[in-house]
Amino acid sequence: MQIAYKAGIFRQQVCLTPDTRSMHTLLLELFSEEIPASMQHLAAQNLQQALHASVEQRFGVQVKTEILYTPRRLALLMHGIPTQTIASSEEIRGPRLDAPEAALSGFMRKYNIRSTEELVQRDGFYYHQRRQLAEPAAKGLPTLVEAAIAALVWPKSMRWGAYKIRWVRPLHSIICMLDDEVIPAQYGPLTASNQTSGHRFLHQSNITISSATSYKDQLQQAYVICDSKERQATILSAIDALLKPLQLSLIKDEDLLTEVSGLVEYPVVLLGTIPEEFMALPPEVLITTLRNNQKYLMTCAPDGALAPYFIIVSNNKAADGGKQIIAGNRKVLVARLSDAMFFYEQDRKQPLISRLDALKNITFQEKIGSVYEKVIATKELANNIAPLVGAGPKLVDRACELAKADLTTSMVKEFPELQGIMGYHYAISEGEPEAIALAVLEHYKPLGPSDYAPKNPVSIAVALADKIYTITCMFAADLKPTGSKDPYALRRAAIGIIRIILENNLDLQLSTLINSPEVLAFITERFKVICKEMLSSTPENIGTLLAESGHDLNAVFASLKHNDSV
Repeated sequence: MQIAYKAGIFRQQVCLTPDTRSMHTLLLELFSEEIPASMQHLAAQNLQQALHASVEQRFGVQVKTEILYTPRRLALLMHGIPTQTIASSEEIRGPRLDAPEAALSGFMRKYNIRSTEELVQRDGFYYHQRRQLAEPAAKGLPTLVEAAIAALVWPKSMRWGAYKIRWVRPLHSIICMLDDEVIPAQYGPLTASNQTSGHRFLHQSNITISSATSYKDQLQQAYVICDSKERQATILSAIDALLKPLQLSLIKDEDLLTEVSGLVEYPVVLLGTIPEEFMALPPEVLITTLRNNQKYLMTCAPDGALAPYFIIVSNNKAADGGKQIIAGNRKVLVARLSDAMFFYEQDRKQPLISRLDALKNITFQEKIGSVYEKVIATKELANNIAPLVGAGPKLVDRACELAKADLTTSMVKEFPELQGIMGYHYAISEGEPEAIALAVLEHYKPLGPSDYAPKNPVSIAVALADKIYTITCMFAADLKPTGSKDPYALRRAAIGIIRIILENNLDLQLSTLINSPEVLAFITERFKVICKEMLSSTPENIGTLLAESGHDLNAVFASLKHNDSV
């Protein structure tokens, strides 16, 4: 006997012992138009959680669930379901005895109570005893399945036709089976059956699923691998077979592998070549074009250098072995890389330093000013930091002047994620010292917990100055983070400052960074505020960072309160 209470409902499950002699397997499949790859896993997981919990409660046993999904289907295989549900009773608390008549009438309507004689009066409230008898699994499951489907919430959903139901894409069919028996669950105009579709191109006829346990095998025969992990393993195995004879390796990219496996139901791996003339482009340009725009996996030579080959994961098994698919993809790639090469060559015709004035036309933040103004202010601040970190003042000056110059280039306008990276390559090609080029690249770092903090003294000076300026100006303009919103990445900037200082064993005082007493007071107070906010914020922020570094948080708070040491 189990007793539970939730929101005025006392639930008493009367269960002798579930009949485990005959356990069954439940299959649920929701077949639709293509679901975005980024939504598939979470949706399948949410569906599993909703159905899993209600089934275990109604049947009184623990069940094991397989989560399966492809671009066109979400599916669950639930093993260990008993032959029948368990008997249970609920005591539902209703309105107070002195409540208005309308409240009592509404309560009785909701629970289909015909007379007040069916209610129990106790402790100043009405109570209703609702009992559920044990019933065959096939009879109890439809309600649970329908509730689980209805409870599934998508980040974005749509309606189609004249139907009132919403789904991420038009929903075509539902399979719901207990072993080989169809469970007639309904959702909107759809009633569950044992019919589904195979691969869109390779098996266009319908499939009749004979039993829940044969579901995966029958889909496999129809060119659908419904297990996402199995699809990924298939992709990796095929890639290995293609690259081994060429003595090449796949550049590991778990996120992209997960994404491309969510774009196909039957992965066919093909190898394409990058024309030699485009290998002169910076590697980051090639990777951005191939990875972000085309969703191609990249390859490398034994020495780690980028190889002139790319991996296509197709959703079609072509009769010509994929030659036409490769040719079509290569044609699109050549067009994109030709544009990139044009931007690269045009950008190199104008030195970075000559682009400084153009930064006056780029707004840093409407309330604060232009990027040019930020460069000038950062340069002054970085000059005060330079001697404290062992950086040459002339190198720091030059690095500050060049740090944002690539924002005016065609390449960064086309690929914003390459800011700093393109500045580094252009600086190197113009003969700038390595320390300056590195500072142009690294002053944005660290970009996240997995990114590295700069070690080069010039990079440290420019990075600290850039981040301190950003934080203080945003706070002055009342643009500080609120709750989960941080549109200007101020938390990341604050964590970046702390990481740079900790990982380089620096001992800095903000009062030594700036000559102006007014600016000193302004920056010091606002930096203290954001540090305190970060320390008292979520575990992912500075508090955890300092604790993991062996620092006493109480000591940090005390330090921030009594002095400006960082």
